[in-house]
Amino acid sequence: MKTTTNKVVNLKTSYSRENFTATLNGVGTYPTGEKTSGDNTYTGFLESAKVSECNFEASMLVEGLSSVTKLVFQLFATGGTRGWNVKVKGDGDEDWVVVFGDPISDKSG
Repeated sequence: MKTTTNKVVNLKTSYSRENFTATLNGVGTYPTGEKTSGDNTYTGFLESAKVSECNFEASMLVEGLSSVTKLVFQLFATGGTRGWNVKVKGDGDEDWVVVFGDPISDKSG
């Protein structure tokens, strides 16, 4: 189910077992659900609401992870130019900086 605003979820990283929180806005979490894209089936996924469904930009804010050095995303959509932006905000940064923001242009992801 997609959340409305500011749903806080307490999580733990898979390998380092580090506790962290994620604040979801217009994002659904499906840890055991399955989605198929092309020839691939994915188990466990996030799904963002369309702006027209929630009247704000969907987001997931993850609070400081000290042990994460790499993020891997498998993105797919139903066409168009959808996708996720990955932003970081380091010490001394006034605003968020986009480090990834390529849209998905077809159903294959």
